[in-house]
Amino acid sequence: MPVSIMEARPATIPIHQEYIGTTFSLDTVQVNSRVNGYIERWLFRPGDFVTAGQLLYVIDQRTYKADMQRAEADLAKAEAQLIFAREGVEVTRGESELAQAEATLVKAEQDVARVKPLVAATALPGQELDAVTANQRVAANHYRAREANVKQLRLLQKTNIDQAGAAVEAAKAARRQAELNLSFTEIHAPAAGRIGETRVQVGGLALASSPEPLTLISPLDPIYVEFAVNERDYLEYSKEQFAGGRVPKETLAQLPLELMLSDGSRYPQTGRFRFADRSVDTKTGTLKLTGAFPNPNRLLLPGQFSRIRLQRGTKVGVYLVPQRAVQEMQGLLQVFLLDGKDRVIQRTVTATERTGNSWVIEKGLQPGDRIVVDGLQKVGPGAATAPRVLSKAEIEAIQ
Repeated sequence: MPVSIMEARPATIPIHQEYIGTTFSLDTVQVNSRVNGYIERWLFRPGDFVTAGQLLYVIDQRTYKADMQRAEADLAKAEAQLIFAREGVEVTRGESELAQAEATLVKAEQDVARVKPLVAATALPGQELDAVTANQRVAANHYRAREANVKQLRLLQKTNIDQAGAAVEAAKAARRQAELNLSFTEIHAPAAGRIGETRVQVGGLALASSPEPLTLISPLDPIYVEFAVNERDYLEYSKEQFAGGRVPKETLAQLPLELMLSDGSRYPQTGRFRFADRSVDTKTGTLKLTGAFPNPNRLLLPGQFSRIRLQRGTKVGVYLVPQRAVQEMQGLLQVFLLDGKDRVIQRTVTATERTGNSWVIEKGLQPGDRIVVDGLQKVGPGAATAPRVLSKAEIEAIQ
């Protein structure tokens, strides 16, 4: 009978361990309102991919525009009061009165200086000296009063300038706050990612103090996968890495991760380990690990169940045999081989795992054994065959 065969060739294959995982977005952000107001528009569709800074919501702006106009008016008033305080009209008037009082005092002193020698020479009566001296004292007191008044007015002007300057700064701050509140009526995406359903519709009230966000945005590239390894696997891996006190050549962070999707296909991008939990969960006896996978096409979404394949090492001297060449009977795996006379013989083999469409045969085969791949249904032990050796391309297509 015609059959197709392949020669058994030893191979070295990676050893994988599979774990159940769940995808999630590490940096999912909440979109919240910073001011209170009614939603006037929302400008996205749930499930869309939004970019950072994209406009999402518009809140009714009329109240905040009025607050902005009021703040600008208050600022203009405060600036005018500052200008008036700097002009110092009262100080100028006080300085003018001080100058007049000084002139009066100078004249009074001149009168005393003129009358005193005349009274001493009895050219004038003493009453004249008494009168001009009294006028001098009155003028001096009036000058000192005006001088004190000018000092007080200058101090008051400085106080008014400081108060007006503070009022201007307060008005500027109020205007900046009004500007911010007005800008907050337009809510933009804080990050790029896939956006969820809105929780407040048009016409609904958005509150700055609300514990519930308006919506959520989940960045999708990279996507993260959380999976749990049991304590035994963790210990075995650690012992292998640090056996004999040697420094491991490849740390966990450098090991590639494979992601198997729910439909059984392999995700084309290779992931990397990112971080591990600080301790083993005492309830489940597992350690949570997290890996990251590039997701440029946004195929993966948060919340998907998947399987993580972690390479723990390699197996040397095993044989890859297509699944269709291996028969399972009563819990035993068997293959058909050809002897030196092209007759069929049956042999039991040992395999613990599969890779792709092939069994990984660890025991039962020798290099050069001719394994029947096609035609198994037509032959049995002892049957004579006309074998055809499969090409390498044909074998790879089957595997």
